[in-house]
Amino acid sequence: MSRFLIVILLLLAILPVMSANLNKLEKNEIREKLIKDVLGKQDGIRPVAQPLNVSVNFSIRHVMNIDENRGLMEMNFQLAITWFDEKLCWNPANYSDIGVFMGDSSVFEQYEIWAPDIAIVNVIGHDSRESLLQTIFIENFFVNNKGRLTVHIDTTVSVSCEFDYSTYPADYVKCPIRIAPSSFADEVIMNESVDIVYITKHGERSVSVQEFWIMDILAYVDFLSTTESSRKLNRDQADQTVSVLTFEFVFQRFNRITGVQLRASLITITLLIGSCGCLLPGMELFVLIGSFAIQFVNFMTMESCLPADFDSTPPIVTIAGCLALETVFFIVWRFFSWQVRVKYDFPINTPSEYYLHESYPVLLMIVLAIDKIRPALYFFLCIVNLYNVVIYS
Repeated sequence: MSRFLIVILLLLAILPVMSANLNKLEKNEIREKLIKDVLGKQDGIRPVAQPLNVSVNFSIRHVMNIDENRGLMEMNFQLAITWFDEKLCWNPANYSDIGVFMGDSSVFEQYEIWAPDIAIVNVIGHDSRESLLQTIFIENFFVNNKGRLTVHIDTTVSVSCEFDYSTYPADYVKCPIRIAPSSFADEVIMNESVDIVYITKHGERSVSVQEFWIMDILAYVDFLSTTESSRKLNRDQADQTVSVLTFEFVFQRFNRITGVQLRASLITITLLIGSCGCLLPGMELFVLIGSFAIQFVNFMTMESCLPADFDSTPPIVTIAGCLALETVFFIVWRFFSWQVRVKYDFPINTPSEYYLHESYPVLLMIVLAIDKIRPALYFFLCIVNLYNVVIYS
């Protein structure tokens, strides 16, 4: 009797597992039948819809490199390319309520599934007309009962970038990835309704490479014809227009070491020049000449901290140049004022109450007036220069 109970209990324990396995096997068989029924009808002919809308979701996986010398960005990413095909519809009630199925690249290749011929047109080092929807790029695809087909592809490309060094060392780099079909807009239109996803560790949305961080990603569609480029499709010229979907990556450089290195020297020079307002004229000239010598050395060594090529002059170089011009002006002015004092026999140690008198020549009065406001002038320029160094560099 006890053996009989044990057998009964074992059967009761095994039956749910066997039932689940049978259900799973049955569902797999139904799914295989669904795939054959739906995909078996494919004949490689494009969907009836005119034009066919193709949408793209972009998932960043890894930015491998930004090459400033060659002006390139290398990135690995995943694209989810979606379109509708009425030949892929089915009634879920006929297939145990299965509303979606998945396949891999081998299934995609086995059946004659029509796919739009789209490519990254600004890729470097490869054929720019190499279709993205090839089995070598396809990871998997999903089809739902409404005929919505989504193909996931994974690829790595290098594209050209636009470097703008005008705000170095916090400069920007723009790297566009342009995707376009081989057909005109009367047949295939790239949809600007896109989604951008960051695939990063710990769920963070920030992506960086070397000194650069992604600050923004812009997605937009341009319609290009032989006569114009527009963000809006001219329906009358759809048969002569190509839609181009662009993902524009905006990177910004964050180089704290270089930033501190460049700013620290300029701040030191600015404070040194500003201190001249509190010094005697003889010491002032000595400090100005010493400051100019430091600026010359700093200017010559600054090149080692800057990129090899510029689209324009960075503000920090402009500020350094302005500081040098200010220093030269004060040195020249100090020599000039001495010459005027000697000419009119007006010693430099004359008390300030004798500075202005109506009997003095105009040139001497100008020199004496500027010398009188010299401390305030140095202080004002010191504040302005410090502001420029800290804010605009």
